[in-house]
Amino acid sequence: GHPSYYNAAGGTCCGWRPHFNWVVATCEPNSHQQESNFCYGLPACVAKAGKDSCGAKINYVAAYQYDGTEFVMLDESTAGILHPDGVEGEFSKGTGWEQVKDKFTWRSGDWTSKWAPWGDGSNGPRGGTPPAMMWVLSADS
Repeated sequence: GHPSYYNAAGGTCCGWRPHFNWVVATCEPNSHQQESNFCYGLPACVAKAGKDSCGAKINYVAAYQYDGTEFVMLDESTAGILHPDGVEGEFSKGTGWEQVKDKFTWRSGDWTSKWAPWGDGSNGPRGGTPPAMMWVLSADS
């Protein structure tokens, strides 16, 4: 755990369970930042959004926590169309990731666009913890 989580009043480790989550970063344009350092010199189609892009064509991102017996999907950390039995999405149809990614917008900087599950401290998605967690990024080639 990080001391800023408790306004520097707590320790930096010692019994705190670490939490991990995913970050997806691309060169897609956004209104907050022009081309970033990691995107310089790449083919122009990488910096396009939607079907004209030659970059990642993401269907969904799913997060799972191991409960001692099986992996259980973490709905609050999963970006796609959620169902009781899982998650789905299809880039070519504009469903899943494309439909919900704006709910996961994160501050850019090193990459032009970033997405991640986040919130206000303990009120936000906490992510996965040891002993095991798993993330699945489904994408089309």
